Amino acid sequence: PETTLSGQLQTQVTLSSVATGRRLAGTTQVANLAYQADRASAALSEQALTLEHTILLPREEQGLTQLETLRLRAGGISADLSGSSMSPAGEGRTGTLDLKAVLEGDASKLAERVRAFMGPEYKDLTGQGQLAGRFTLTGRGEDVVAGSTAEGGLTLGTWSAAGAVKSSSASPP
Repeated sequence: PETTLSGQLQTQVTLSSVATGRRLAGTTQVANLAYQADRASAALSEQALTLEHTILLPREEQGLTQLETLRLRAGGISADLSGSSMSPAGEGRTGTLDLKAVLEGDASKLAERVRAFMGPEYKDLTGQGQLAGRFTLTGRGEDVVAGSTAEGGLTLGTWSAAGAVKSSSASPP
């Protein structure tokens, strides 16, 4: 009862049959999103959030689910999982996980959102420069997550708070 969530949600989804199963495609948009965990915490607000999705669902329960398009954009930041796929393990079947993620954005925009959650000690938190990241997670076997390998890189720009400055020097692969 202490949590506040508001905004206008509009979604358009099309479900169609394809040779390998079903395709779930569409766009979900949220306007004037506002979230506050409780009265003492800072509020998070976003004018426009967009999720584009095209997911291929297999006919068979053990088939490959493909994230043909899965892209989230909000406030100058985007996260893209397009091209990822997964299938469950079970009854002698090997599961698979091929997750690909790309992050792009503006550190100053992310700093605005992070500052709201960090508390009053970080009211002067700022970020500058570009965010860029790439990440892959690949797994095969009975427990695809436990047997996974990951590879990635992340550049966060330059951040400062209370006079301290930290620059990100790692670059994405």
